Amino acid sequence: MILSLLFLLLSVRTFLSHQCSQTTFHDVYVSIYTQNSVNYQNLSGCISSRTLKYQTFTRIEVSNQVISSLNKDAVSNIPNRFNLVFNNNSISKIKKKRFLICPSNAFDSLPSLLFIHLEQNHLEMLLQNTFANLPNLTHISLDNNKLEVFKQDWFYNTPVLKCFYKRHAITSIPKASFITLPSLYAIYLKRNKILFINNNAFLGLENLIKLHLGKNRLVSIEFDFKTVPNLSFLGIQRNLLNYVSDDCLNGMQHSLTLIWIHLNPWQCACLEKLLQWGMNHNITISWQCKNTDLSCIVTENADLCVETVNKTFIAEKQKHFTVLECVQKHKVEFEDRSGVVFGFV
Repeated sequence: MILSLLFLLLSVRTFLSHQCSQTTFHDVYVSIYTQNSVNYQNLSGCISSRTLKYQTFTRIEVSNQVISSLNKDAVSNIPNRFNLVFNNNSISKIKKKRFLICPSNAFDSLPSLLFIHLEQNHLEMLLQNTFANLPNLTHISLDNNKLEVFKQDWFYNTPVLKCFYKRHAITSIPKASFITLPSLYAIYLKRNKILFINNNAFLGLENLIKLHLGKNRLVSIEFDFKTVPNLSFLGIQRNLLNYVSDDCLNGMQHSLTLIWIHLNPWQCACLEKLLQWGMNHNITISWQCKNTDLSCIVTENADLCVETVNKTFIAEKQKHFTVLECVQKHKVEFEDRSGVVFGFV
C-alpha cells in the first residue's frame, strides 16, 4: 500500500514537472545565447524545455526587468549545459514548496546547470536548500544583494561548486560556513562589511586556492590557516588592519605565494615585518599604490609591531587610508577546468 502511494506521488510529480506549477514570469524578455548568436523570446509562466522556442543554447538571461520573486519551478526541466542569469530584476524572494516528501525549488530538474547569476537584486534571505540537487553547478554569484550572512544550508547536493561570489552586506563568517562545499577553490567576499571571521570559518576547504576578503572592516585575520592548506592567494586590501602576529604569519607561509595588503593602516613596524616575511618565504606582497606615498602609520613605539591600545589614534589615522583608491589595478587570473578565465581586482 505504501509503495503504491509513493509510486502514485512520483507519477503525479513527473506529470506536474512538465507544467508550470506557478506563474513567475509575465511577458518577460528572455535572451537565449548560443555559441554564435543571441535569440530573443517573450515568455510568460516559467522557463522550461517546453516553453522555450530554442532547444540549443549555452546561456539564458532575464535581466533589467521587474520580477519580485522566483516561484516554485521558475526554471525547470532543462537538460542542457548552460548558465542562468537573473541580474538587476528587484528579486526579493526565491520560493520553494514541498510536494509531500519531494522537494521542489525555483531551480528544479536542471542536471547540467553550470552557473547562476543573481546579482543586483533585493535578496535579504534565502531558504534552506534554495540551491538543491544541482549536481553540475560550479559557480554562483550573489553580488550586490542585501544578504548579511552566509548559510551552508542554502546548498544541498551541489558537490562540484567551485566558486562563490558575494559582495555587499555580509558582516561575519561563522564557524564551518562552507563545510558542505568541499570543492570550492575560490571565494570572493570583497566589498562586504565583514568585521569577524571565526577561527574555523573555512574548515573543510582543503581545495581552496583563492580567498578574497578585500574592502571589508577586518581588524584581524587570526583564523586558522591549517584549514586551507593549499591557499595560494589572499586578498586583505582596504580593511582596517594595522597589526599581524607571528602565529598568523607562520600559519600563512606554507602555501601562500601572493598576498594583497595595500590600503590598510599598518603600523610601520608591522609593515616592515610583513615585507621581510615575504622576502624570507618568497611570497609576493602588494603593499603600495602608485598614486600615494602613504603606506603606514608611525606610532609611539615606532620600532615595535605590537597590538595597539590607542584605538583613538589608530581610528584617526585610518581615515587617511579609506579615502584612497589605487591607480594601479592589481589583478589575478586563473583558469578553471572548463577553460574559462576568471579575474578580480
